Amino acid sequence: EDPDCGIDTCECDRWVEIWNLVFTELYQDEEGNQSPLESKNVDTGMGLERITMVCQGVASTFETDLLKPILDKVSEMSGVLYSKTPHPNPLQQGAREGNEKTDVSLRIITDHARCVSFLISDGVIPGNEGRSYVLRMILRRALRHGKILGMDLPFLYKLVDVVVEHYGEAYPDLVKNKQKI
Repeated sequence: EDPDCGIDTCECDRWVEIWNLVFTELYQDEEGNQSPLESKNVDTGMGLERITMVCQGVASTFETDLLKPILDKVSEMSGVLYSKTPHPNPLQQGAREGNEKTDVSLRIITDHARCVSFLISDGVIPGNEGRSYVLRMILRRALRHGKILGMDLPFLYKLVDVVVEHYGEAYPDLVKNKQKI
């Protein structure tokens, strides 16, 4: 961390974006030509995970109580430790030490398991068009990262319980649709 860094150019992890503003003022056509919009606007947003991270004083959204239980289950199932989580004995019970590459796979599976659970609960099924295609690609990406970690297929369905357990009270449709998911 460089205390003299500039906010616009720094990549030292001193700054974390928790809220953003998007100023929408131009229309861009298919050829790339831009023209002013008749009605300009400002979109503002703050992610639940980002504010949770700040409130809980952790360095990553994956270390919050929103995602850590899922991440811990993925780590347990894969036998690969998340390198950012302190472990009293990192090699305990034959678990492999994690690194940045395995951490990426653990985070992708964690995020995608939650996403897939919500999409299927909302009635989306894998397919070739629109949101069905997006779901299919999310599933495939999660499974590919499971293979990278050496996980046997199928495995993703085993994460539904932890997603429903931690989100079911706020999102009762997850509980109602658990079997379908």
